[in-house]
Amino acid sequence: MRGGAHRQGGGRSRAAAIVLGLLVLGAIGAGAWWFLLRDGAPIQLGEPERPVPDFSFDLSKVNGTAPGGDVSAQNVEAAAEGIRETLDAMYVAGFVDPAKWEGGTFPEVFDQFTEPAAERASGELHQFTLGGEVGQVTFVEPALGVLKIRVLFDGESEPVGGVATARFVADGQLDGGGPMFVIHRGTYYLQPDGGRWMVSGYDVEGVVQAGERLTGPGRAVPEAGPTP
Repeated sequence: MRGGAHRQGGGRSRAAAIVLGLLVLGAIGAGAWWFLLRDGAPIQLGEPERPVPDFSFDLSKVNGTAPGGDVSAQNVEAAAEGIRETLDAMYVAGFVDPAKWEGGTFPEVFDQFTEPAAERASGELHQFTLGGEVGQVTFVEPALGVLKIRVLFDGESEPVGGVATARFVADGQLDGGGPMFVIHRGTYYLQPDGGRWMVSGYDVEGVVQAGERLTGPGRAVPEAGPTP
């Protein structure tokens, strides 16, 4: 009988000790949380990852031409939208989305070119991207993106080519916390290929530069030569 009572009493003691221990640990944990994670504490949680900005060019002017006839507005708009999608993808991969920079290789940029044009562009990658500055850039926030598009149609009202003039301006931040900016413009020659539009030629220039971007009339264009 006493043996059984002894075991029962020991169980109560252990249970009480466990409860007391949990209370002590809880108090210590709460104190540690306050000490380590309060404002000004020695350990701070990291900043939440910055969301990638949504970007798509605005269409400021769109027209279409065909030999010996008019082209329906619907056909012109459909072709222009396809061209915009291609250039959106190029600029997002080259400037806007850090997940697509791939350590400065920018593979999705090349996906927007025909094979011959991609070979040329591979030697001029800095012309379409952050280039060698990519390792120093934390984020890029587009400030302006405008396209003018002219679509060429054949006699059957099928699109056979397009010319797009692009202006792109963005602000951003360097790893050290300082500001940076991008000013870029280009003329792109595109052709339909397998249900999408591909860049077959181009004439571009732009700058990727540390510092605050000057604003005001006439400032949304490159003021220097191509990025070295």
